[in-house]
Amino acid sequence: MELILRKTIEISNTILLPKELRDAIPWHSDRALVFDSITGYPTVHWLTNESRAQAKLTVHETGQLNGKFDLTLNLDPETMRALGQFFLDLADQSDLSDSPKRIKGKG
Repeated sequence: MELILRKTIEISNTILLPKELRDAIPWHSDRALVFDSITGYPTVHWLTNESRAQAKLTVHETGQLNGKFDLTLNLDPETMRALGQFFLDLADQSDLSDSPKRIKGKG
């Protein structure tokens, strides 16, 4: 008799920050990052063979660090679509409104 146990691995949606930014963020306040560009591509997770979508937001820091840094979003396709729709809705509402309102995403 043979018993095979398989553990289901769930891949989380993640945002990866480069470790070079860790020391640039003071413990007592926030740090502004200036958005420069975005790129993206479809990918497949090496362990689960699940479809993923990656987006890299290139930013530069406004304080003590020089250079540009990539913030990487690694999301499942459904979450990437929801994020995209959230941004579209936010832009549409921003065009139509004079007063700021908080927009809440689904989820």
